[in-house]
Amino acid sequence: MKIKKLWVMGLGLVASASILAGAPTQLPVDVVAPADNGGFFVGVTGMYAKPSETGLGDANNSWQYASVDTITSLNKPIKSSQQWEVGFDVGYNFPNSSNSLEFSYFQLRNSKHFLKGTEGVYSLGSIFFPDITLVDPSSINYVANSHLKYKLNQYDLFLGHQMNDVIGNFSLKPTFGLRFAELTHDFPFAVPGYVDSKFNGVGPTFGLDGNFALWHSGFNIVGHVDGALLDGNVESKSFIFLSGTNLYYKSPDRNRIVPTLTARLGADYEYVFANQSSLTLEVGYEAAEYFNGIDLIRGDTNASDSLGTAVHTPRITSIDTNDFAYQGPYATLTYSLG
Repeated sequence: MKIKKLWVMGLGLVASASILAGAPTQLPVDVVAPADNGGFFVGVTGMYAKPSETGLGDANNSWQYASVDTITSLNKPIKSSQQWEVGFDVGYNFPNSSNSLEFSYFQLRNSKHFLKGTEGVYSLGSIFFPDITLVDPSSINYVANSHLKYKLNQYDLFLGHQMNDVIGNFSLKPTFGLRFAELTHDFPFAVPGYVDSKFNGVGPTFGLDGNFALWHSGFNIVGHVDGALLDGNVESKSFIFLSGTNLYYKSPDRNRIVPTLTARLGADYEYVFANQSSLTLEVGYEAAEYFNGIDLIRGDTNASDSLGTAVHTPRITSIDTNDFAYQGPYATLTYSLG
């Protein structure tokens, strides 16, 4: 259903672009192409983003606590914190055409350190290695020491065409182009071991920007939505050192279409200098999601042979496919020439 909704949105934006590509008489009579001198523009964005993940993505350990004759299994997830991320865009508005060419880049780097002792724990078991169970770990005083790290590099190259109403209060700008993205989930822990996943993909992207002017004051309400379908590969692997043995797990690279959605809502203020260059400050809130972009392996460490003898034979029991998202407030400063 998610992919179907993305295709519906994409077809709608393609239809909008088709209208724009036609003769001027095909445009609604109250919409005009703005005339301007064109020029380059550059913008820098800071975002106070918090990542999140479905499924097992933010899991740490499944801890069991004893209370009289009852044992309760309780998962302790790692909760990612908001951290500052950065992006930039650079582009060119073609003179008297309403067309623009733009390149943008967004980088997310988020790391959360989880450190906690096991005092009072009845038993300790790993959610990623289901057959490992440590009974009464409090007598040895184990420490859960792990990091949950996310990395996202997103590159966009797209064309846009802006339309204004005749009195200049409202504008729409459909865009279309290509997106390349690299998404990494990295979960090392101090046993030692890790559970990692990486996705690389490229595909078409469609977007729509809206701008509503407030009383010609220089203040505007702005909105943005875009969607992309990225064709790429997911690589997943795990490792744990157990009883003097290195145990590795790896899934073959899996080809996948990963849909993405991004939405922003905010306000901006534009200050125009005497030479017709301008400086615009935009603030708002953004949310984005990568669907089915992360695979995490769950593996057994002690499979039995035909004689029932326990041997260290790593075996993948399941692969958990998760969605990745980030959200938070942002601020963008853009300088335009001419």
